[in-house]
Amino acid sequence: MTMRLTAVFLKVAAGYIAFVEELPDANTQGGTLDDDRPACSIAF
Repeated sequence: MTMRLTAVFLKVAAGYIAFVEELPDANTQGGTLDDDRPACSIAF
């Protein structure tokens, strides 16, 4: 079974935040996209 999720990365004053649209209340943050992408993969 394969599940497809949509990761959204938003630029904010402190860097970037990321969340998955299908998983409410789950998010990560990082100073750069390079910081945030791995954190998002681990968290979700």
